[in-house]
Amino acid sequence: MAQLDRLLSVMVSNRANALLLNEGEVAQLDVAGGNRPVTKQPLSPQQVVMLLREIAPADAGAKLDAGQPTIFQYSSDDGVFVARATVVGGRWEASLRLDDGTREAEMTAASSQPGVARGTPMRTTPVPPAAVGAHRPT
Repeated sequence: MAQLDRLLSVMVSNRANALLLNEGEVAQLDVAGGNRPVTKQPLSPQQVVMLLREIAPADAGAKLDAGQPTIFQYSSDDGVFVARATVVGGRWEASLRLDDGTREAEMTAASSQPGVARGTPMRTTPVPPAAVGAHRPT
């Protein structure tokens, strides 16, 4: 099971708009009223890339390794997500959002641009409820 699956499950259960993975900051949920932390320690650049690489298709993983922007889909038991990652000001900024159907068109257009990869890795292992509950913010 990908490490991000637990955080994505928390995102869905909290009806958050996005999971934010920004280098130098704690992982956060973008919810109405602001951002809520879901980890205690700030993310290193290696952690951001490792978390995304674990769910990325090969072409997107290669872009991450090269420090290039990428957009890809990821499907889990909690839904289909669109992941976006880029380096801004020398720091990784990434977000994962539920795919609402409109992002498919964006991804199709973006996949023809250099530096943007597309794919849909599938996860078959369900998230155990006990593992998810331990990470829920109060």
